[in-house]
Amino acid sequence: MVLVFSRFYNLERTAKINRDEAADLMKIHQYWVEKKISLIGPISEDGNMVYSALTYYLVMPFAVLGNFKAVSPAWGAAFWGVVAVVLLLLIINKRNKKIVGLVFILLLVLFPLVETGRWCWNPNFIPFWLALGFYLYGFDRRMTMLLSGLAMGMAVHHHYLGLIPVVGWGLVTIIDYWKKDKIKIIFFAAGAILPLLVFAAFDLTHPPGLFITRAMYFNRTQKSLNLSVLEIFMSYLFRDEWAVYIGGFLCGLLLFIDGIKWEKLKYFLPILLQSIVNLFIGDLQAHYFIASVIFYLLWLLAPRKKSAELTQIVLIIFLIIVNIAPTLSKIFVTQYDNAYMIDKIANVITDDIRSGQLINANVAVLQSEDINSIGLKYRDMLRLRNQKILSQDEYGISDNLYVISTGDEASLRNDPSTQMQIFKNGVLKNKWEIQGTNWIVYRFDRY
Repeated sequence: MVLVFSRFYNLERTAKINRDEAADLMKIHQYWVEKKISLIGPISEDGNMVYSALTYYLVMPFAVLGNFKAVSPAWGAAFWGVVAVVLLLLIINKRNKKIVGLVFILLLVLFPLVETGRWCWNPNFIPFWLALGFYLYGFDRRMTMLLSGLAMGMAVHHHYLGLIPVVGWGLVTIIDYWKKDKIKIIFFAAGAILPLLVFAAFDLTHPPGLFITRAMYFNRTQKSLNLSVLEIFMSYLFRDEWAVYIGGFLCGLLLFIDGIKWEKLKYFLPILLQSIVNLFIGDLQAHYFIASVIFYLLWLLAPRKKSAELTQIVLIIFLIIVNIAPTLSKIFVTQYDNAYMIDKIANVITDDIRSGQLINANVAVLQSEDINSIGLKYRDMLRLRNQKILSQDEYGISDNLYVISTGDEASLRNDPSTQMQIFKNGVLKNKWEIQGTNWIVYRFDRY
């Protein structure tokens, strides 16, 4: 129950809902209404990367049950986040029963797992697939090796951030089973490659392709090395700068005490490969390491004895302590543009347009923390309600403008944006304060 609470509680006020999430919900709704099965899922903002629609299908039942409320896909992310933690607990219980209680607390509060378990964004499903893959891997049978490879291949199918770590674990599998059972290597590789073959088949039948072909030409590298790789990864785990130094020391100490033992060091091979690739990434962000977090946990939670076990327990407790505050913030601190207010605002605009039978209405977001002044996510939420409004290119012919803001009327009228220059001297027809927030919807009429 505590685990479920940590992923589901207060989601409507804390789930991240930006343009990507609103657009994804629109697409999920479209696929559901049209009973459409498609491989094409989210598309990066610059249009260079196309991802699988797998995210849509994993969260679609929750979106349908939630009547496509803004928060409903986050329920799906929370559900699969809970499953990922349960699978990790099953893995640890099988390998190291002595610390499973402490591990549960760690997995409960570890920020990367909490964040990915409360945010419906396609990279955030990688922990689930990797946890499932490692759970199946532990059975050490040929058929489960095939299924394990398939699960890890699905992590890559879900998002390309899983590619390098999964390739790294494929190398580990080759090393571990080359002399013992080569057939298991073949089974694992076959399972891992299968989800990528779906992309290849699509690209070959739809030239010039959308998936692998675009990914090959997608270039975010830089000439100079990004030497902050280790710092970003450690910050992702330990959160604060001071904690990174202490955590780094404890990790180094545990590595030293462990010595050169392949059974533990092998979990670092995928992390090492991921870090090497990330050296060449210009705009390196913490979530690029989400797959590496799982491999780090499997290294940290491996069975140990004597001084190594003591150091391990100290490191786990330290991780728990430094992750409590950011996790509590994630659960309890309201996002400025949360799902609750987005739904309320969309309902206010929809109801007013329909009651007034307006035909030339438009939307803008001004004088707030939201930098998207044309209100793309609100446009998507209005489309979900089958409410038509004029496009962002049609402000000049709009008769009514709904301005979503945290500012007052005077600051809006003095706003230098194109939208308000048109409606600067317009009539303030109405305004609605969104209860429980500091957001206000203003309706300006041209005449």
